[in-house]
Amino acid sequence: MKKIFRWMVVIALLMAFTPAPALAKKILRFPLRGNPAVWPVSQPSLINTLMIQKVMFNGLVKYSKKDGVTVVPDLAVSWTHSPDVKVWTFKLRKGVRWHDGKPFTAADVEFNYKVHKVKKYRSRFHRQMKTLEKFEVLDSHTVRLTFSQPMAALTVQMGYNIPVFPKHLLEGKDLKYPGPATQKFLEHPIGTGPYKFKEFKRGSYFLVERNDDYWGGKPKIDEVYFKIMPDVTAQVAQMKANELDVIWEVEPSLIEAVRGIPSAVIHKKDAPYYNWFLLNQKHPLFKDRRVRQAMAMAFDKKTIANKILKGMVQPASGPVQPAIKWAYPKDVKGLPYDPARAKKLLAEAGWKPGPGGILQNSKGEKFTFEISGDKGNPTRELMFQVSRQMLGKIGIDATVKLYEFNALMKIYRGGKFAARFAYWITPPDPDVTDYFGTGGGRNFIKYSNPEVDKLLKKGVSTTDRKKRAAVYKVVQKLLAEDVPGIYMYYKPEYIAVHKRITGFPKIGIRDWLLYVNEMDIDKKFN
Repeated sequence: MKKIFRWMVVIALLMAFTPAPALAKKILRFPLRGNPAVWPVSQPSLINTLMIQKVMFNGLVKYSKKDGVTVVPDLAVSWTHSPDVKVWTFKLRKGVRWHDGKPFTAADVEFNYKVHKVKKYRSRFHRQMKTLEKFEVLDSHTVRLTFSQPMAALTVQMGYNIPVFPKHLLEGKDLKYPGPATQKFLEHPIGTGPYKFKEFKRGSYFLVERNDDYWGGKPKIDEVYFKIMPDVTAQVAQMKANELDVIWEVEPSLIEAVRGIPSAVIHKKDAPYYNWFLLNQKHPLFKDRRVRQAMAMAFDKKTIANKILKGMVQPASGPVQPAIKWAYPKDVKGLPYDPARAKKLLAEAGWKPGPGGILQNSKGEKFTFEISGDKGNPTRELMFQVSRQMLGKIGIDATVKLYEFNALMKIYRGGKFAARFAYWITPPDPDVTDYFGTGGGRNFIKYSNPEVDKLLKKGVSTTDRKKRAAVYKVVQKLLAEDVPGIYMYYKPEYIAVHKRITGFPKIGIRDWLLYVNEMDIDKKFN
């Protein structure tokens, strides 16, 4: 009996000092369309990189969780500007640390803005920094920026995917491309955000874990598991199987299937989002404005919006969108659907029907080009074919070639494309200088119009919304007539979220991720 008792005591002691089984982790499972490259300077891979940056980094400012439009503090707690909006002063948040424990200070912000100003680094914020004349560090947590031109939309632009990156890890490195000099940072990116890097397996997933020392408070969800899933249809299947928590691009062709998932909640958000047919202005086929106008008149946008896309979108007239309510010019209309007029314009430009009805010029060269697109999105794949058919009716032979998303971005950013059907989400402000201003940071179609440039400068010279709206109404009209691209439709965001995720804001998905640290997972689903 004594031996049995002794063994019972030993077992009891062992049990007392054996850790209890860990509780199941709370993990948010979020899809990406391709491999990310977490490089906050030039942000390759665009959307895939941006999604991860939202949880690992902070900006100086961000958009409010209430409306996704209003600018609110992030690493900057307050700011002021001079009456002419040329001088901006920012007070920075104290007590913030990078994921490696180093303190965040004004020196980091100074380093960031010096990098943004250098053209060769290809920062998406370079255009705004071209006119930065002076950057002053007033103290360890106060900075002042002085511009040579008014910058009325500065904070709105700052809130649009401009993360702050660490000086102590990147200073002195070649930041032009993510490569050998910055490999260590690429393999283990460091930010100030609520989640920090844990693991990356190319083609499969990117995993971040909770930053318990986050300045904004300890996040409730333990990890965010970014699943690399280019096919949106596969995402629907995984949410139905309770293996995915978010579908951030619910397309018209999939809306009924998603509505049929018992665990899914769908919320609709008007976002600064438009789909359009981009035309490379350097391509010889598109240099004549009459040709571009004819192409625009070939598209029956009402049929596309109401029948093909089930009334979930509205025809577009330009880049200033309904989501930007105070600036959207309702009375500016795009060119009408008019195939007969389109054919006359093409004839005036020297294009006549040839064999098989395909247009050709006086040299016998056919009017043919490639539409580049990304794989895996049913709606866009449908639109590629619709575009091809509608252009075919006026004698234009367009072919379609689909690419993996990152490969498409390489072609697109390099300017090696003729046309592309794409969607754009922009800052919630009508300043479209980045996209249509000469030399704009995201003007990949190489559009240039001195009259538009002059208006765009005027548009950022004041904070008076009424005056700005009047300027952008004229910009919208000019772009509708000049046709640097064909504006197809405005589309609200339809986001599907698993019922187990609680506390999420009903805003656009990119800014939705800014508030992951405030979300939680319902215990009954975990």
